Amino acid sequence: MNKPSITSLLLFTGLLFFITSCSVTSHPYETMILGKWKPLKVEKFIDSAAYKAVMASQAATGEKTEKGSQMVRGTSPDRLDAALDRLIQAESRAEMEVFADKTVIKKYPQKEVKATWKMKGNGTRMNVKNIDNKRKYTIELLEVSKEQVVLLEHLPIGDAKITYVRLDYTPSPQ
Repeated sequence: MNKPSITSLLLFTGLLFFITSCSVTSHPYETMILGKWKPLKVEKFIDSAAYKAVMASQAATGEKTEKGSQMVRGTSPDRLDAALDRLIQAESRAEMEVFADKTVIKKYPQKEVKATWKMKGNGTRMNVKNIDNKRKYTIELLEVSKEQVVLLEHLPIGDAKITYVRLDYTPSPQ
């Protein structure tokens, strides 16, 4: 074997080793969040950057603000608060089912919302994309265990902190 062939072989072997050693592995939370979840507690997250940004843009420009499927011009802070309260009430009745194929279904009383999800930020956040309208949302994972998940959902008009309990969890016998 000549010297360039040996060098090429060693370079290829090193590159192959580097690629396989950096292979993507799933985060442990990915398997822990799979299953059916029921909301236990839903609350406004007061320190909401999204809510403050909406209010600031309303005050500065009077632009349109999204509220459900309607577009409302010059929405007052009271109306935005009421819309966020309605959204929180809907979230408190919405069961969630997370699947291993990276899909999630949220079952509201009147409809089902289907989305895809990706784990990001070393297991601290999920990027969710609605399948029907292609909207993207960020969900922060504040606490994850086998029987409970605490999420911070960044919604268009504010943030909601949601505590879910697993519906299909059976503790192991001690």
